[in-house]
Amino acid sequence: MAAVVAVVALGALGLAACQTAKAGRRCSTKDFGQDRTHVLVCKRGRWQRLMTKAQAAAAVAAIAAKKRAEEQPPPAPTPPPQSTTPPTTTPATTTTTVPVLSSLPATRVAAGGLHSCAVMSDTTARCWGSGLFGQLGDGSNNNRSTPVVVSGLSGVVELAAGLLHSCALRSDGTVWCWGNGQAGQLGNGSTASRSTPVQVSGITTATSVSAGGAHSCATLADGGVRCWGENLGGQLGTGATAAMSTPQMVVLGANAVAVAAGTAHTCAALADGTAACWGQNGNGQLGNASSAASSTPVAVVGVTAAADVSAGAQHSCARLSDGTASCWGRNTYGQVGDASTFDRDTATTVSLLSGVTELTTGALFTCSTGVSANCWGLNSSGQLGDGSAATRLAPTAVAGLPAAASSISAGGSHACALLSDQSVACWGDGTSGQLGYGSFQNRATPVRVSAIG
Repeated sequence: MAAVVAVVALGALGLAACQTAKAGRRCSTKDFGQDRTHVLVCKRGRWQRLMTKAQAAAAVAAIAAKKRAEEQPPPAPTPPPQSTTPPTTTPATTTTTVPVLSSLPATRVAAGGLHSCAVMSDTTARCWGSGLFGQLGDGSNNNRSTPVVVSGLSGVVELAAGLLHSCALRSDGTVWCWGNGQAGQLGNGSTASRSTPVQVSGITTATSVSAGGAHSCATLADGGVRCWGENLGGQLGTGATAAMSTPQMVVLGANAVAVAAGTAHTCAALADGTAACWGQNGNGQLGNASSAASSTPVAVVGVTAAADVSAGAQHSCARLSDGTASCWGRNTYGQVGDASTFDRDTATTVSLLSGVTELTTGALFTCSTGVSANCWGLNSSGQLGDGSAATRLAPTAVAGLPAAASSISAGGSHACALLSDQSVACWGDGTSGQLGYGSFQNRATPVRVSAIG
């Protein structure tokens, strides 16, 4: 997920106003800069790459378009014309009214940059929130504050929501993606955006899928990993930095059991219990005791019993087989969860957390489920779900869930949970409708998503 706070700031500043800078050079401000290909931020006295210009421009455009739409006054109603002639029969006209969906139980949930999706009990998919690039999959580019059906998709077993695109794994082992395709992240050999699903080329044995800032990855039945899309940071793991619009093989030292795509880096949990990451590393998000980017996988220091991994904007986490969790990378807002705000370039144990069954990283925060649902890190939009806007440096219980959370997914600045009654509840930033309850307002505590459950 992209660093949403930075994107909002860039939206106010304007990309053209960013000063010319160079990654690694010294700086003395907290402003944004730019080089030929990236937006940079001054951190710890040096310029560091934050995201590509393409990612920043797309996200700023999305925020600006949403703001314009919100500021546009509704048209004045037109009075019906007076007529003395008899009425005549006219052809039916089309309407943009969203159909009212019947309620269905959900089986999976995924939170993206400004949108959310769920797998339904009939193996279809529903999405809600920002649709500017078609990431809701309903054939439109409209924002939706309640769920809409993803067009033409069935047999879905898993969903992944990225910054501006979405992907689905079907029961036949194929992967389908939709939304922003400008970096090739839809995997169909094209850089066109699509508002309905397209099949990812050459994948027929996928076992999981993950969507990041502008790239996507999948694990295969043979333990392999394939990635596609943006690659300026080396996040595809191919040893090169050229974007690819079809899946590319990642060479790992062992079979992968899970893969997670972040903003501009990727991590995998391996069958031998270790974890590996690749891509950008300015905040130590690769976990290899370095801040140097790597276009090939490097071992995460201190992880020997990984069961799953998750990758955020500039931090990463692993759920361990003993029910504990470790995180590493950027920790400005306490998203690593070790009760500090120091960046960590090796795996660090999350404080006060045990019995974890799922771990998920948002842009600048982290959540888990297990004995209870907990979140920590940045809370400016209420994305920690504790009823406040206070940053938390260690796990804090999500307040007021309508039922126990069986799984959880963290997005840009919001989170959603699948509940034990197969309904879905979301909280945090709701300005694009991504909370799914019929409003565009933020919520600091969970609210049920319409037509699910």
